[in-house]
Order: sequence, then C-alpha cells, then structure tokens
Amino acid sequence: NSTQLNSTQLNSTQLNSTQLNSTQLNSAKTIKKRLSNFELLRILAMFFIVWSHTPTQAFCVGDGLNDSLLAKILVSVFGWSGEIGNYLFIMISSYFILDSKFYWKNVFRIWFSVFSVSVIIVLILYFGKIEIVSFFDAPKYLASTFEETKHFVTGKELKVSLFPLYHNIYWFAGTYIIFYILSPFLNVLVKNLKQQEHFFLAIFTFLLVSFIPVLPHESLYRVSSTGLDVFIEIFFIISYLKFYSPKLFEHKSCLLIGFILLLCFSLLKYICSIVQIPKHNFIESHFACSWSYMIASVFIFSGFKKIRLGEIKVINKIAGTTFGIYLFHGQPLIYALVLTKIFHLNRMIGSVFLPAYTLFVVMMVFIICSILEIFRKKIIEQPVMNVYDQIKIKLLK
Repeated sequence: NSTQLNSTQLNSTQLNSTQLNSTQLNSAKTIKKRLSNFELLRILAMFFIVWSHTPTQAFCVGDGLNDSLLAKILVSVFGWSGEIGNYLFIMISSYFILDSKFYWKNVFRIWFSVFSVSVIIVLILYFGKIEIVSFFDAPKYLASTFEETKHFVTGKELKVSLFPLYHNIYWFAGTYIIFYILSPFLNVLVKNLKQQEHFFLAIFTFLLVSFIPVLPHESLYRVSSTGLDVFIEIFFIISYLKFYSPKLFEHKSCLLIGFILLLCFSLLKYICSIVQIPKHNFIESHFACSWSYMIASVFIFSGFKKIRLGEIKVINKIAGTTFGIYLFHGQPLIYALVLTKIFHLNRMIGSVFLPAYTLFVVMMVFIICSILEIFRKKIIEQPVMNVYDQIKIKLLK
C-alpha cells in the first residue's frame, strides 16, 4: 500500500545506470543526456513516498495519536502521497522502457542494490546490539509505543533481511524486476496494436485495476498483493499517451490541473478526518482513492513532460539516489527506530509545531539517505558491477 514504500524516462539518452527506474535499463554506452524535468519529477515522487511513511510509522496510539487531531490529520490526509509517488515512478519507467533494450545486468544491479542495503542495515543492528521495532509486526507497534515493543534483532528478522526480495520486504523493487523482465513482451504487444485497440486496453485496465475494486459492493476484481497489475495498467496508459499524444494531456496546464486535483482530494480527506458527516468513510474510500490518484498522477506526469529544463547536474545527481533513499528509509527494521529514537517525532504529538517538524524530519531523512546512497554506490556497488562486467567478458570469450 502507499505506506510501504513504501517507492522509477524521455528516451534511451536519459539513462542512469545506478537507480531503480528505466534510467537503469540501458548500458553505459548509450548514455548521452538526462533531461532534468523527469529527474525533478523523480525527486518529487520520492519525497511524496517519504512524506507518507513518516507520520504513519511514527505516530502510535500509545504516544497519544487518538488525542491529537493534528497527528490524525497528518496520517489521514498525507497517506495518499506514497501512492502518488509510486504511480509517478512507474509512469517514468514505463515511458522510457518503450525505447529501451532489455539487459540482465540491470536485473542484477537492482537485486544487488536491495540486497546490499538490507544486509548493511541488519548487520549493523545485529552486531551493534541495537534495540529496534520491527515493522514485520506493525499493528503491535502502532497500537502501543516504541518502548513497549522494542527488542534486539531476532534470527527470523536476520534471515528475512538477508533475503529481502524472497521475503518481499521491498515489494516495489521485487515487482519492478518482474515488470522489467516482462517489458520486452509488453513492448511487442503495444507496438502492434491499432490506436483504437490500444485505447480500449488502457481504459479497460484502468477500470479493472483502479476503479472497480473501490466500488461499494463485493468487487469483481481485487488488486494483486504484488502490485504487478498496477504496473501493467500504468504501462498501457503511458504507452498510449506517448504514441498518440492526446490533446487533453499535451496542454501546458496539465501540471496545474494535477496539483489542483491533489489539493481537492487532500481537502476531502481533511474534512473526513475532522467532520463526522454521515458515511464520511465511504466518501473518503471511494472518491479520494486509487482511481482519482491515478488520474491526478497522469496529469502531473504530463505536465512535467512538457517542462524544458535541459540537463541540470545537481538535480540529476540527487535523482540518481532516489532508489537508495527508498531502500534505506524503507527497511522494515530501521524506520521506526530513526523516527522515534533519533528524531523523537512521537514526542511532538500534541504540539502545534507537529506539521512543521514532520516536514523537517522528512527533509532530513531524504538528505541523509541520499548521502548514504552516494557512498554505497561508490564503495560497494561500483566495484561489484566492475567484477560483473569482467566475468561477463570472460564468459563471452
């Protein structure tokens, strides 16, 4: 869901071989230029994801969540941002996968990134004998406090963290790998469809995956636990927009429309958080939800596509660390520890400064994780990928 992450380009010239998105999907030989409009959108998407995780993983019942209107509003109103961030990453990836070649090296790079971050974190916690709260048992923690549920890393948590994709602790990364492996076949499909057939496929998957599951009855279709159907849904939508450029999504006002829609959904969630109107949960669950967020995300993506920034190195550098930000902050053993024992965010529940301090924590987590990712790639990933290239050359001889 949007709290897991949770957590991705113009053409094959905008490639970045160091992050989880379709900038990862070509060899270094094809790298020419990375246009910064999509890189800026990638930064915004990751900021949305970190913003959604922060209140939902720090504010617990035992710390006074139920007595703080501000805290409940932050959890309710901004929970959508993670879902928006996920959608935007998938849209960027889908846009560039259409012009990309498939490389097994990229699959290995994604896997190794996930593995190395998870292993680094769990080994530091295990050998450092640091008490943590495991989000493998999130309901227990959120219903109490950090102090009541803290413990040392167990054997089970150690095993799960050493095999992160197998145990699906990074659902987005695991699903992305599957999606990337399927991408050559999806490309063949959409490139051989007529425009009318492509339009029908895009609309049908949107209705099936995003709209029908939220209808107020027993749903015909339930979204998969892996989210693969959402990846495929977005791929069909974005490929149609790229191939046929419908006028509605080519207008300069798309970005403004997208953010106005997000503002409306946020206000709706805010009203539902503080006003006990009849069936307010029904309104929130069926109108400010996946289908409306998907539409807003398409407008935001289309708006950024029209922006012309050229190549701005500092934006591209930060954007190149977004996958690492997702991995470092999203490890299930670490985030509650960071929020409660380092930033003490839970102590701010009840304070009028809670929204401002939450924003400060989000920015600090983003910056710190970005720096950690720069060092991880330089010290760990780059040497490993060099060995990978050497082994591949020897095998091909």
